[in-house]
Amino acid sequence: MATYEYNGLMTVKDAAGNKYLLYPITKAECVDGLEEALAAKAAATHHHAAGDVNSGIFDSARIPNLDASKIASGTMAAARLPTMAVNKGGTGKTSWSANRLIYPSASTTLAQLAFPSVAGSVLRQGASGAPYWTSLQDLVAALGDAGGVRIATGSYTGTGTYGANNPCSLTFPFSPALVVVSRGREASNTKSVIGIFVRDGHGVKITQSTNYAATFLYATWADISLSWYAVDSGDNQLNYDGTTYHYIALG
Repeated sequence: MATYEYNGLMTVKDAAGNKYLLYPITKAECVDGLEEALAAKAAATHHHAAGDVNSGIFDSARIPNLDASKIASGTMAAARLPTMAVNKGGTGKTSWSANRLIYPSASTTLAQLAFPSVAGSVLRQGASGAPYWTSLQDLVAALGDAGGVRIATGSYTGTGTYGANNPCSLTFPFSPALVVVSRGREASNTKSVIGIFVRDGHGVKITQSTNYAATFLYATWADISLSWYAVDSGDNQLNYDGTTYHYIALG
């Protein structure tokens, strides 16, 4: 067995902690390579009771996989959290586009809805497929197709003409069932004038001044338009020259 030189003092300590000098030593019987063996031993894997580990930082590679029930407290750094798949209760995403709606585009995939092309649009969805945006104008049309009531309003200025060769005509964004035309209010005029047209029938102009008077209006209906005329005057045809008329159509 090999030996090596070692100069020093040999001491011993009793139970009370007192040190006693035994003798000076100049050589000790030592196993060759003992220091190297001890150094390697310190770096090798060995076990400690959990109560003995109360400080320091573990190399993450030495931390074993733990059952979730074993992690009862503490805060995990966000950088160590994985991206959780949708089928595990996560989103499958690391970031999102701001202010865009999220919806499931597949059973295990989340996607974002693009911004609408028209401001003020509303969200709709069919019996299947992804949700989509609809402008208010298209929504009104859809409500009408579904049996909802549609309304159109407007005005025109009379030209003074009348008769079968000079009818008045209005066009609407839908097929109207009822059209009402009213003469604009004038400060110097005390009479009230209104024209009423019901789908597929002729119309009537009603005038109220000192008494009531009615005038027959010959009406022609098309899908989204209405034309009419009176046989005696522009006033009775709801077309008095320079006068503003307002209308409302329901469909």
